Amino acid sequence: MPEAIKNNLLLWNGEKSLVKNGGDFDSNMGNIDDVIVVTISKKIYEKKEHEKLSLRAWLTMHHGGVFVEKNLLVGMKLKHEFHNIENVPFLPKKMEKSMPFSKHKFTNILDRLSIKHNSLDATTMNKTIWLCLDIPLENDEKRTCIQSLEGMVDYAIKELGTKNLKVFTMNTDAKYPNVKQEYIVTEVKKLVVPGNYALGCHKLSYPYAVYLCHRQKEISQYAVTLINTVTKVAIDSNVICHNDLYAPDVPALRELGIMPGEGPICHLYVVDDIIWTVNPNQN
Repeated sequence: MPEAIKNNLLLWNGEKSLVKNGGDFDSNMGNIDDVIVVTISKKIYEKKEHEKLSLRAWLTMHHGGVFVEKNLLVGMKLKHEFHNIENVPFLPKKMEKSMPFSKHKFTNILDRLSIKHNSLDATTMNKTIWLCLDIPLENDEKRTCIQSLEGMVDYAIKELGTKNLKVFTMNTDAKYPNVKQEYIVTEVKKLVVPGNYALGCHKLSYPYAVYLCHRQKEISQYAVTLINTVTKVAIDSNVICHNDLYAPDVPALRELGIMPGEGPICHLYVVDDIIWTVNPNQN
């Protein structure tokens, strides 16, 4: 079982394991403060009306270190930060249905989890609920936020149409430097992805495990080995490339100086990403 899943399962010790007395879970959400106004005094949050941030725009900000697929070669250098995120428990499936997860019940959520209303953790939780519930869907996009492992498996089977699935994660037991450093690619292997689609589940900051899962089309995946040019430590990771980044608000396009549709845009996995694909070895 991948560590990204196993470590979150081992932490469950009843609802008391969620209570933080003000909170000390990881509050690193990526650079999204510019597009959200958090109004704790109103006990809910508000999104700036003039901002139209798509999910893909947020994901490229969340992952960072983007590059064009044709440049993914042995010897390529890139700067990246592998952020260590604190393990928090998955909810049991039956509790997932009863635990409130809504901006309208935000005060109740904070009180139930003993989170101070004016704390950084409360602000971070607001951002997570916004990402899950308020970003408009694009065209035929499908996504949901999931708090239980059973719910994630069920959703993966539903969206990918089979129980014969393969899971990709990074090694969450490894220690990664929490600063942006330079890496050089020393190995690249293209992976077989049947249908060129996958279900990507991205961990958000919350007192318990919350994963934003969405089906991704027109993708390719690679297994890569990187060497940190400072520490000389080797890191095994995966790269996912998207050939459908057409929205003009995707920061990756501006960062690379290219127009929508000019080439697949790639990024490394975040440490706690869980990517589901159809098993290429199925009969």
